Amino acid sequence: MSGVRLIASSDDFLLEQAIAEALDQLRAKSPQAEVENLPDDIGPEALAVEMSSPSLFAAERILVLNEIRGWLKAAAPPDAPATGRATDPKAMVTALDEAVPDGVEVVLGAWCARQPTGPLVDAIDRQGTVQWIAPPPAPKPWEDADLSSEQIQALRTVVRRAVPDLTLEAAAERLLFERLGFAPRRLVQEVGKLRSAAGDAPVTVDLVERLILPSDGTITQIQDALLA
Repeated sequence: MSGVRLIASSDDFLLEQAIAEALDQLRAKSPQAEVENLPDDIGPEALAVEMSSPSLFAAERILVLNEIRGWLKAAAPPDAPATGRATDPKAMVTALDEAVPDGVEVVLGAWCARQPTGPLVDAIDRQGTVQWIAPPPAPKPWEDADLSSEQIQALRTVVRRAVPDLTLEAAAERLLFERLGFAPRRLVQEVGKLRSAAGDAPVTVDLVERLILPSDGTITQIQDALLA
């Protein structure tokens, strides 16, 4: 067990959920591993030392740092708190190039307006994985959102974590993701309502349109009438 992964997203909720999903996967792989949530103000030098310092109590460790945007070349989202001045990640780049010690997994998060770059991103890519997650853009009322396979999978993961026993018909899932995929927090709130309304039955397009998107149906009807 050893590795490093960077999870970056333009949406703070998607980032939070993706980090939780990564931790679930690592715990399933190594149930005895000790999870250590590191303080937000830790620097690259201190993290490099932490990586190389064996624990007296656990043979396997998972180190988690939720926000390292200041260590990367990355713009902040408009609603993100300031991280202070940029931090030189050289110590972590050097540590990663020397390899992550056996028994250590490192999970790093970054809330960024755009996909991050820089020497630390390159070092993580050489030694582990870099994951970029961005929600689809908000669609115009008369347009369908253009969702990538990665965006669809990320939204499915969010919905599954929020409501594990929810069953969505394919068309209902597509409609929900097209209309609410750009706002994952609201998407989670609305699928909870759908689960309650549907009971044990699958959620249909009709239920989505009636409970979640009532105005959407009106716009679609107007569009269809104009095209006709």
